[in-house]
Amino acid sequence: MEKDGQSKLIMAKKPTYEELEQKVKELEKEAAEHKLAEKALRVKDSAVASSISAIAIADPEGNLTYINDSFLKLCDMMMRRRFWGSPLSASGRWKRSLRR
Repeated sequence: MEKDGQSKLIMAKKPTYEELEQKVKELEKEAAEHKLAEKALRVKDSAVASSISAIAIADPEGNLTYINDSFLKLCDMMMRRRFWGSPLSASGRWKRSLRR
């Protein structure tokens, strides 16, 4: 606002060619960094997925958000051991155990 109470329109300064060129270089560098980070993440994701170790990831509430194949195999072996030799009875033991 001017001293006389009038508003003055302020125009944004247009960037120079050199400033635009510098911005393009910065964006290209940032894109290259993102590309490298994505590649590293894919390598780590592949390592976790193919690991012989059982891996499970949960969110802060405890809900599973990721399990690898080794984790699934471990759960399968545990379930087989748990029920090996168990009679199939009318009591519903199998159904109750599977719901846990």
